[in-house]
Amino acid sequence: PIDWPSLASDDLLARIRNAGIAGLGGAAFPAHAKLAAARERSAAHLVLNGAECEPWICCDDALMRERASDVVLGAQVFLHVCGAARCTIAIEDDKPEAIAAIEHALSATAEPRIELTTLRAIYPAGSERQLLAAVTGLEVPHDSLPPAIGLVCQNVGTAAAAAQLVRTGRPFTRRIVTVTGSGVRQPANLEALIGTPVADLVAACGGYETDPLRLIAGGSMTGRALATDAVPLTQAVNCILVATAADLAARGPEMPCIRCGDCASVCPPGLLPQSLLRAIAAGDFGQTERHGLADCIECGCCDYVCPSHIPLTARFRVAREARRLRIDQRLRAAEARERFARHEQRLAAAAQAEREAF
Repeated sequence: PIDWPSLASDDLLARIRNAGIAGLGGAAFPAHAKLAAARERSAAHLVLNGAECEPWICCDDALMRERASDVVLGAQVFLHVCGAARCTIAIEDDKPEAIAAIEHALSATAEPRIELTTLRAIYPAGSERQLLAAVTGLEVPHDSLPPAIGLVCQNVGTAAAAAQLVRTGRPFTRRIVTVTGSGVRQPANLEALIGTPVADLVAACGGYETDPLRLIAGGSMTGRALATDAVPLTQAVNCILVATAADLAARGPEMPCIRCGDCASVCPPGLLPQSLLRAIAAGDFGQTERHGLADCIECGCCDYVCPSHIPLTARFRVAREARRLRIDQRLRAAEARERFARHEQRLAAAAQAEREAF
């Protein structure tokens, strides 16, 4: 065990980094980087995300029911590291057993800095920015991160991983994953080693009920299709959906946008997907930036309501990747210019020194 209260925050942060603990909500962003940014910005409020990110996924629910004390201990560790004054554990109201378990753990710990709040179970409540707005009433600016407004958000699974670290001293090597869908015989939440093949996870749940229509890493809304069940479990995979035709509604033929506005009415970040789609189709990168491509959370809500069956989220995902590549190219070009300028300066200095020598 690690005597974490006696450690300086820098030392504890280094242990979290060396243990390989990353965000277990799906993004797998390094936990130490978030905590370090929160400490640098003097973030005052830590929020632990116990709202599952979408339907089908229930690994966080299982974790909170079985290991509520770890979640609370992890919250204490994170408070110690980032220096926040308070912590809120946010859980959707359709998880009564998890709520009761966390309440019991909090009463047993008697930690005044940590509180529990319940949220309405509305998709996508588990998205970081939407969760923070619901819990604190503060909106993270589109070009900033939560520490900029004094907030830091971590998943309850990440907190539990930190608790396991200080209790046992072992690095992060396993996570809880939901294996579900009509294509698997016995859907379950499994604790599995990172690197376990998906095929082994399905076999541990009784094997395939029938040939799946699709294997999805993640849920039905934001998940990504897997080409094979030989791929390994990673920190970012919180669910394996073995989907059949009964689970996935057939998509009709794509038709032209009728500008009904349904996509805009359901967009959690408040974007205009129909305008964004037109800008992407026209290759107008300036318009895609103005319409907030970077703020798209790829939740799939616009896809779900589109009467023209346009794969909006897939188009936005491709455009976001192209945007990232453009930014990387600009950065590399700027670095190359700086290197060339420094090279020219060295040559000029050498020539000057040679002239002065004669």
